[in-house]
Amino acid sequence: LLEHPEDRVFTIHLAGTNGKGSLGAYLTSILGKMGLSTYHFSSPAVFDPRDIFQYNGEPILDEHYLECASNIFLAVSQLDQENIHATRFEVETALAIYGATYLQSDVLILETGMGGAEDATNVIKSPQICAFTNISYDHMQFLGESLTEIATVKTGIIKPSCTIFSAEQEAEVKSVLDEKADGRGHYVDAKALELISVKPGELKFKYKGMDYETSLAGLYQMKNAALAIEIAHFMKCSQEKIEEGIKTARWNGRFQVLSKEPYFIMDGAHNVDAIKQLAKTIKLSFTNKPIDFIIGVLKDKEYEEMMEIITPLASRIYTITPPNARGLDGKILEKIIRKWHKDVTYFDSIDEAVKTAWIHGKETGHSILAFGSLSYLGEVRDCHNKYFK
Repeated sequence: LLEHPEDRVFTIHLAGTNGKGSLGAYLTSILGKMGLSTYHFSSPAVFDPRDIFQYNGEPILDEHYLECASNIFLAVSQLDQENIHATRFEVETALAIYGATYLQSDVLILETGMGGAEDATNVIKSPQICAFTNISYDHMQFLGESLTEIATVKTGIIKPSCTIFSAEQEAEVKSVLDEKADGRGHYVDAKALELISVKPGELKFKYKGMDYETSLAGLYQMKNAALAIEIAHFMKCSQEKIEEGIKTARWNGRFQVLSKEPYFIMDGAHNVDAIKQLAKTIKLSFTNKPIDFIIGVLKDKEYEEMMEIITPLASRIYTITPPNARGLDGKILEKIIRKWHKDVTYFDSIDEAVKTAWIHGKETGHSILAFGSLSYLGEVRDCHNKYFK
């Protein structure tokens, strides 16, 4: 009904468990420095419903959103008359691809929602590039219990026409990728990554002998940045523009420093692998410095394992219930955390949790980190802005 916009745009298709958004942000920034226009589709929205549709690194304008959405609505209405009912994510995917062609974008950076083979974004028949961030355990009830099963689903986006890039992967995952890539695979050289320094709001590292700096300061960002660097070189971007793009990339909710006195940071870590990476960053960024946590998680995650890994690093912990149908009751989370940490308090309001953390942080100098689910970080930011003035 939309006359196949997916066939009319240069596409970089992204899949993986964690890091797709950051990779897309790095690519957007680098390609923008090269004078190319980009349309980046990611999910979920953190601050605004238009966040998931970004043109040149900014949410699309209301007028463009309304124009594109009106055309999508006509198509959806026609399908409804035929008793075919599109899901919300299918509608958003259609809107993203249609929007990229409507704005005549040079490059569409398209993130899978979940998995790959059966994902709505896999409507793309001939992506020019398929890139894979870290593939680990998440959504096992849908994707499979083993890494081999999960990787098989995620690599379902690979087409004969594409060039394939991947971050460093576990052996099981790399085996699946190697088979699907059939000689077309390009991997990040993990041995060429060298950490120089990491602190809140800043990460400096070397990759293949070149120095880079980024404000996306989670330690895991080195691998995402290296993957973007590999793709950018393949696309003939200059080293100067790559360095500028890495340095100026922005992505909401990924070890994002909202303020510094005291430090207030929020991070979208929401599964076991992301929590492990966040724990490493905390150990490096806050060595011997007290940090308080605000935590809200979804009930379909492996939250007990997540809490066992990270809660011993906190000085004090506040739990909340994310405003999401899948949100785990913060009271239950409080009881679970008491297995590993005694100073934990449940708040029935995100606002009260943020206010209490802020007051305590001002009095003691403790830093504050909110994480566990992207679904409540928008409200955390709004509450933060109310008290941190």
